[in-house]
Amino acid sequence: MKTYSESLTLDSQNDFSIDAYKVFNCYIQVFARQDSYIVKKETEKILRITQCFIRNEKLEQLLELV
Repeated sequence: MKTYSESLTLDSQNDFSIDAYKVFNCYIQVFARQDSYIVKKETEKILRITQCFIRNEKLEQLLELV
């Protein structure tokens, strides 16, 4: 968890999972005193990153089939 994000690569060998409720509570604590615009902007950013990971995974699976 202390690895710099630039040098972190996640794959099936080192993947991890975190309880969604705990993640949500941490997220709320981070943005507790922030304007709702900032929370919305950061939420959208996280959703785009998640969609990108899912898209890349699906593309990789498709390319493996070819």
